[in-house]
Formats: sequence, C-alpha cells, structure tokens
Amino acid sequence: MESRKNASTSRRAHHPALLLALALLTGCGGSSGSDTTQNNGSTPETPGHGEPSPTSYTLNGTLNGLATGASVTLTNGTAPQTLNANGNFSFTLAPGAYNLSVTSTIAPEGYEQTCTVTNGSGTANGTNTTLPAVTINCSAVVTQYTLNGTLSGLSSGTTVTLTEGNTTEQTLTNNGNFSFVLDPNTEYNLSASATAPEGYEQTCTVTNGSGIANGANATLPVTATVSCSTQPLPITEYSLSVAVTGLETGTAITLTNLEDDIEIGAITTNGTVLVTDLQPYDLYDLSVSVTQPDFSALGKDAIAGTSVWMQSCAFADDSAQGAAEGNAANIVLTLNCGSHLYFAADGNNGAYNQLWRTDGSAAGTSMVVINPYGDANPDNLTMMNGKLYFVANDGVNGKGKQLWVSDGTAEGTKRVQADSTATHADDPQHLIVMNNKLYFAASDTTHGSELWVSDGTAEGTKMVKNINSAANNSNPHSFVILNDKLYFSAQDFYGPQLWESDGTEAGTKNTLHGPNNLANLTVLNDKLYFSGTTSANGAEPWVSDGTSAGSKMIKDINTYGKASNPSNPSAFFSFNGKIYFIANSNGFSSGNMLYRTDGTDAGTSSVNYIHKAPPVAFQNELLFLKGDSNQSWVNLTRWDGTGTDSDFPTETYNDFQAKADGSRVVIGGKLYFHGREPGLPETESLWVMDGAYQATTLVHASYQLLGGSNGKAWFIDGNDKNLLRTDGSAREIVVELPSI
Repeated sequence: MESRKNASTSRRAHHPALLLALALLTGCGGSSGSDTTQNNGSTPETPGHGEPSPTSYTLNGTLNGLATGASVTLTNGTAPQTLNANGNFSFTLAPGAYNLSVTSTIAPEGYEQTCTVTNGSGTANGTNTTLPAVTINCSAVVTQYTLNGTLSGLSSGTTVTLTEGNTTEQTLTNNGNFSFVLDPNTEYNLSASATAPEGYEQTCTVTNGSGIANGANATLPVTATVSCSTQPLPITEYSLSVAVTGLETGTAITLTNLEDDIEIGAITTNGTVLVTDLQPYDLYDLSVSVTQPDFSALGKDAIAGTSVWMQSCAFADDSAQGAAEGNAANIVLTLNCGSHLYFAADGNNGAYNQLWRTDGSAAGTSMVVINPYGDANPDNLTMMNGKLYFVANDGVNGKGKQLWVSDGTAEGTKRVQADSTATHADDPQHLIVMNNKLYFAASDTTHGSELWVSDGTAEGTKMVKNINSAANNSNPHSFVILNDKLYFSAQDFYGPQLWESDGTEAGTKNTLHGPNNLANLTVLNDKLYFSGTTSANGAEPWVSDGTSAGSKMIKDINTYGKASNPSNPSAFFSFNGKIYFIANSNGFSSGNMLYRTDGTDAGTSSVNYIHKAPPVAFQNELLFLKGDSNQSWVNLTRWDGTGTDSDFPTETYNDFQAKADGSRVVIGGKLYFHGREPGLPETESLWVMDGAYQATTLVHASYQLLGGSNGKAWFIDGNDKNLLRTDGSAREIVVELPSI
C-alpha cells in the first residue's frame, strides 16, 4: 500500500525542468487548449497533432421572399448558382476566405426585385466542414401594372379605339381580350370610341375602367369590360337608286314617281343610277317608260305588220312601290330589261292563234293567251312607250276585235278599255304612234269608222273627231307623220281627201280640197307623196307640203284617155332619195311600169315594166319581179338604180323563181322569199339569197317568217310548229311551240 501511494505521488510531482518547458510552450501558443478567435467570431477546433486538414467546406443557406416567377443568381467568385424558388441552398467551398454575393436577379414582368445577404462571408477552415448558415432575403417592388380587359359586341368590319388618359391609345378590330400597361400610382380612366357601319351608330360602355395602379400585385385585381352595341342612325335623307340590267344600246328609260307625277330622270346605260333623294317616309311608286332603240342598227329585224321588237323593263320582285324608311339610307331597286320579238302564231296540235314572244332561246319563248276559246288573231302590232299595242279578239266581250296592251306577261296583257264604261273602240285598224299617243281608225255603237286616239289608258282612249256625220264611215287610212302632225286620207261629204290632225278635235281638218280617193301616202324630205284623183286627170301622183297652196299633181303619167284611163299609181316607197311607185303607162292598163320621181314633172320618169308586186331594197339595189302581171311565178331582177327606161342595166336570175304574191324579206343581210326551181310544181318552200345573189332552198314546207337577230332569221315551220333560226345555211330548232 505504501509503495503504490508513493508511486502516485511521484507521478503528481513535477520536475522543475519539465514545468519550465511547459511554461515556454504555453507562451508560444502551441498548446491544444488555445482560444484564438476567427473572423466570424467562432472558435474552430484546431486539428490535433497528426490529423489532416479538411479539403472542402459546406456553406448552407436559406432564400426568402423570392417572387413567383423570379430568379436570383448567387456566386462566391466561382461557379454561380441560380435559384428559382424560396428554400434552402448550399455551396461547396474550398478552404479559405469566401464572400457570397447576389450577381443578378430576374423579376416577373412589372416588378423590380432586390436581395440582401446576411452572414455571407468568412473563412472556411477548422475541423468543422459545415460553415455557419447564410440567409438571403429578397423583396419585389412593382414597377409597371397591367390592366386586363375584354371587348364584346363590336360589329363586324368596325373598330373601337380605347384611350387611357390623354396619351395611350389602342385600336381593336375584333372582340376578345386586351390589356394596358400603367405606371405605379397612375390614376387611370379608360374610355372607348367606335366606328360604325353606314347608317348606324355604335356606342361602347366601359366597366371597371378607372382606378389607381398600386398594390403588391403587378396585375390589377379588376378586369375592365368594354361592351359595344350598334343602333341605326336616325336617317334624315334617303337616296333612291335603280340598278339596270339588260338595257340595249340606244334605249332610254324615263322613270316617273306616280306619287307626285314628277319625272325623275332618263337612264341610258346599265349599272346603278341615282334617281332622286327622298325625305323619311316619302312614298315612291315608279312607272317605267321606254324609248325604243333602233333595233335594225342593233342587228334585230322585224317584219312590218307581222312582228315587232320590244325592249321592256320591269322591277324585280314588284319593288317599284315603297316608302323611304328602314335602316338603309340608300334604297336600290333592280330594273331588269330585255328585248323580245313579238308575233302572232298558232301553237302545236291545232292550238289557237295567240300572241307570242321570244328572245331566240327556248327559255325566253312564251305564249300569251288572249283567247282560250278560239283564235285571238293578234295583228297591227305596234310599240309605244315600252309596251306593245295590238288588236285582238278575246272571245269574251262580244265586240270582236279590241285594242290591247301588253308588257309581255300574262298579267300585263289586257284590253285597254277592259274596265271602262265609256264607248269602246271596235275593230281598230292602221295603228300609228305620234308624240307618245296611239292613233288609229275605229268605230263604236254610234259612229262609223273614225279617227281615234289613245294614251294607253281607258280614260285616254277616245274618238278624236267625227269626220263623217252620224254613223257614216270616214274610213281614215294611209297614216303618215310629217312635222308633228298626222296626215291621212279620210272621207267626208266631198269624198276621200287629205286630212291633218294634231290629236285634238279642233286641230283635225281637211287640209287639201281637190283630189279625191287619196291613198298610198309616203313621206320624203318633208313632203307628202300620194295618189290623188281629179275629174280631169283621174288618179295620178301628187306631192304636198301639207297645205293646199303647197299641193300639186306631179305629172299626168297616162295622157292617153286622161280621166278615163288613169295611171292609178300605187305601192309608193322611197329609195336612195327618190320616190318610187308602180303605175299604168299610156294606155297599157295591164302594164305595170316602175316610176321614180323627185317631186317635179321633169324629175319623174319610167324605169321599166315589172310585175305588180312591189320591189324590195337589197344591198342598196332594187330587186323586183320581172314578168306579166298574170303570172304566179316570176324571175327576180336586180337593178342598181341608175339609168332610164331606155338603158337601165338589170340582171335577171333564171335558175329560180319567186312566187308573185309571196313575201320577200331582208333579214340579217340576206333575202328570204317564197321560191321554187323553174318548171317544178308549186310547193311551199322557203328560199334564201345571200350577198353574192346565190339562192338556195331552206325548207320544203309551209313557213311563217318572223324576223331575226344577229344575222339569223327566225321562222316557224308550218307542219311541226317549231320555232327555228338559220344563218342561211344550217337550221336549228329553238323550241317547239306548245299547245294551250
């Protein structure tokens, strides 16, 4: 026991030399118990003797306050680290001093972001490899605010301009979303102005469009709404326009507003034409008057007394009547025009004779039924003011033939005096138009055949004058127009003489006492030519300027026998500035001589003997029948209008013949006639002669020539009742005329 105690004591007892050595070591700082302090105030442990130093340290940290959608980039001078969300992060550092800093921040649109670092610098050493934690606190400041909005109700094709304050504008063309960018603390006030369709106004109202741009959120918490609505403007004046289609060159349309009887204007071209201006609720009721073109200049041919071309116009959908009202300030009416050839013909399968019209196509060919019980037999087809006037029997009124009017439709075809209680004009004849009025001969229950006039209405249809007293007939005929007066032959107590009329009873008078039995009135160069009979000379050619003093017999052609053997001139017509007629010459009562005259005795001469049928002008020459008057088939002879009866050159065609009483009609520059080859039996054959005077057969059947267009003739074959057209060679069927 004693020995162990001594040993222990000896170990506790220190040698003086050893104590001195320890005291020196302590003074030099080498003791493991040193309390030296680092830069950050911590006191790391110093590795013990023989322990290696750490090669890396971990610096942990926490990121706070980072805005959504933002990022922050950290660096310690080496590899940066970008953080996109709040939370923990760490850096691995080499031993030594470090200084963590924020090199850049990215903030959401409209924000500015700042970040501060706490405990971000120090020295990585000691035995503890986890360095003191770093804190990064970020904050975002709004630099621009966004005001979102929606647009609705904007009319198609219009725009709305949004204005914020006095400077910022935004123009929108479609409904949908929009937005404005505002500076902080801006007092915003959104306004809207919009364009509008013609005749309308568009208003737009703004909701949630005012406030102050502030707060922590760059997107303002309200949504502006712009709601637009369109209303018609109160119209103070309307325009009435007409869109015209199908108008032929040379046609003029006059429109009249029947509400005030004011003529609105003349239209001469296709297209949309401004007619007039109207005040709100003004009524309009438009009627159409058509001034017909020169159809022959348009290449459209008709046969006098058989057919007539008419340009007619009608408003689409019965739109001619209406009032200036509604939302559209410009009222546009559609006026459809078209040209048709009107004619009378039988339908197929024994159908009755009715009025027809065609434009040369199957779809454009139609029948206008007048008499469902029998033949209507329309004739005297005459144009006036864009409507067709004619004479027909409807089989209903019991008065026989009456005056009719048609616009080409069943609804627009009626008797002119159908609804009139006044005296009706019976059996009208010799229709002629002067100054937009129709003149003709007709009778009634009290008077014989007298001069009548019609403006196309029942009220405007009346007898002009009872020329021959009581129920006696004056039989007016041979109507011609000279210097806005109607001249004609009519019989009073003194017999058939020359009369004139201005359309009034007082202005209808006998203008030439002297020659009787006036006939064949023809006008040339402001003079009247006609056949007149006197007791001294019989029937001879006369000329007149419309006055008694200016009237005279041109020449006593047949001096042999005088009044007992007159020349009886007939078939007057004009050709190349002179009047031609057929007359008996000096005792040869059966000889038909072609004459020409300039209105003087000296300027009247014979040409040559011809057949009684009148010549026809073809290619600026005359084609006439050469042969005896009792022959039914004769040769065609051609004459250029030069020379006299002793030397005028002619050329006669002997390889074909024309029927003496058949028609000879020029259509499209070709002559169509009833012909045959010489010596063959008489047949119903349609022939054509071209410009080289070559003739060929077209149809070996009965036919009815109608007219033509664009160089083609239109006709109906008598057997099958087909409407055909031809250019003089090939034939084509347009349509089969149907039965009723």
